[in-house]
Formats: sequence, C-alpha cells, structure tokens
Amino acid sequence: MIPPGPIGRGKPVSGRSRDIPRGHGAAPKERAILILAIILLVLALHAVLLPGVRKRLPVSLEALAAGILVLDSLLLGFLLLELYFSHFYDQSDGFNLTRAGKKWFERHWQPINKLGYRDMEVTPPGPGQRVLVVLGDSFAAGHGVKQAGDRFSDVAARALGEAWRVYNVSKIGWDTPDEIKALEEFPVKPDVVVFSYYVNDIFAAARQVGYPANFAVNLPKGLTKTLLENSALADYLYWRMERWGGNLTGGGDTFWASLQGAYADPAVWGAHNAELTELARYCRENHIALVAVVFPMLQAPGQSAPITAKVAGALTEQGAAVLDLSPVFTGTPPSDLVVGSLDAHPNEATHKRVGEMIVPMVRELEKTELARKAVQ
Repeated sequence: MIPPGPIGRGKPVSGRSRDIPRGHGAAPKERAILILAIILLVLALHAVLLPGVRKRLPVSLEALAAGILVLDSLLLGFLLLELYFSHFYDQSDGFNLTRAGKKWFERHWQPINKLGYRDMEVTPPGPGQRVLVVLGDSFAAGHGVKQAGDRFSDVAARALGEAWRVYNVSKIGWDTPDEIKALEEFPVKPDVVVFSYYVNDIFAAARQVGYPANFAVNLPKGLTKTLLENSALADYLYWRMERWGGNLTGGGDTFWASLQGAYADPAVWGAHNAELTELARYCRENHIALVAVVFPMLQAPGQSAPITAKVAGALTEQGAAVLDLSPVFTGTPPSDLVVGSLDAHPNEATHKRVGEMIVPMVRELEKTELARKAVQ
C-alpha cells in the first residue's frame, strides 16, 4: 500500500496544473483590518465583563455575563487563528489547492524570467563557458523549495563553477513532449542537458492512447466550498483532514495501480518510449550530451524501483548517462525526502543530495564526450 498523502505534482483534478496558482479574491489588507477591528471589539467586550466588573452586575445577569465571556474568548481565539492563517502562514501543497499553498507561491515563486521559467533572465554564456540546461517539471523547478538557489540545478551550478553556465528550463505540470518542445525553442544551445524525470511523466502518453487514469481529487462543494473560500483556518483544517482521510477518488492505491498499469501496458509504454527516444534523438543530432535523473515516488522509492529501472534502461539504450534515484533513496524515511505532509516534492536536503550527485556525471562528460566534441 502507498503511504497516504499527496502523490501528484500540481494535479488539481485528474489533470495537471500548468499555471502558477493565484490567491483568493478578497483584498488582504481590507480583510486584515476587518479582523483586527472585530478583535478590538471582542477585547473591549472582554474588558467590560472582567470578573471585577461582573461582581457589580445584578445576580440575574451574572450567569449571562459568564456565558458571554466564554463565547467571546472562543471568538477571540478563532479570530487570532484566522488572522494568522490568512496573512502569515504559508505552506506549499502538492496539488496547489490550499489557500496556504497559493500564498506560498505568491511569496516564494521567484524569480520568473521573460520565458516564464523560475530562473534569472536568459543571457548568452560568457567566453569559453559551457552550457548546461536542466530540463524538467515541478521537481526541477523546485516546487516547495522557498529559495530557487536551493534546487539541484543551482547546487550543481555552484559546484561546477564559472566554467559552466546553468539554465533551469522547467515548469509545473510538464510532461516529456512539453520538455522536448521547450528544449527545441530555448534560445541557447546546451552542451549538456540534465533531464529530470518523474514517474508520472508517462500519463501524457497514457492520455494519448486512451488509457484511463482512474483517480481524481474530490473538491469541496456547496456550503463547504463557500466556507473554505472565506476562512483560512477552515481551509487549513479541511485539507489536512481530507488529504489524510483520502480525498482522492479511490485513494492512493488507485493512483498507484493506474501508474503501474500504464507502464505495463504495451501501447502506453510504446508511446512513452517514443517520447524518450525523440528527446535522445534531438540531443544526439545536435551534439548535446544527455544526463537523465530519474525520480521515484518519494513516499515509496522501493516500490517505484521496477518503474524507474525500466525508464533508466530505455534512456541508457539511447546513450544517456542515467542516475536512477530509487536505489539511492530506498530505506530513507519519506519525511526526510519530501517538502512536507501536503507536498511530496523533494525538499532542500534532497535537492542538495541530487545536485551533488549530478556534478561527477558532468565532470565525466568533460573528460569524454565534451573533450571529443572540442577536438572536432
């Protein structure tokens, strides 16, 4: 059984979220002012009903005053929590559904360059610099990582030094066809592409051949939906109870079964393998060295091993240097690998570990493929 918790990457229903989540419509400043005004009124009422004042009230009103005091204390506690969760708290969410997740994006998803990537503006490399492009989806873009400099692309860039210029070409929700198109259109030709692969990249091919992906997030409706749209505290509590209670149709096991079935289905795998072959062909014909980093489902790297091994084998046959992370992460507690309870993307420590493993692979290419290319 797959452990509970978020399993996708930017999948608000059965598809993928391809846009940066936006915040809720209520103006934050006006909302904060309103909450603070109510808190002040409650504090004023609280002061009026302090025990010393209550003693001067008629006996018939003392019980009523005590009850009001309890209720306004509860209201004060609620308002303070509401103020905290609506204006201060943020936490990334693997499905990009929560208010805190949207606030996380507003605060941390930067810098964004003119091409729409979470990276500095694209400028030509300096004289003699080699070019490395990290190509991928939300794993490479750093979903859940507050500082872009903590992603594996940036970790590798610092270790490689000034001889290399590293660009991050990745977006939330991308599949292999999106990544191929982005590589073809990128204005700087790379010497090396580091291709970040995650196990649900196969779902584009599955949709192409009509293979059913039998899972979806059960979104709130009716009064619940209205409540969540107007209360950050309610939103916080709801998504924790729902996510851990299994708010996927069929639950995590259904997702896992769909994933395994997609890789086992000859038509789906054939279509997906053709996508991987096309990426490798493009790199080969343009004299670009290809490095593939294959991520497992971080909640279950051991169970992901047969899938990542299949992908790693296919990419190796195409001439790529491959880093299969399933054996690397098997035995590591998921909590040490992922961002948090609502976000199963790799955390900063995992990014650092992956970035450090990429560097020797690139150094080896400097001695072999890139050295031969320089002589030609």
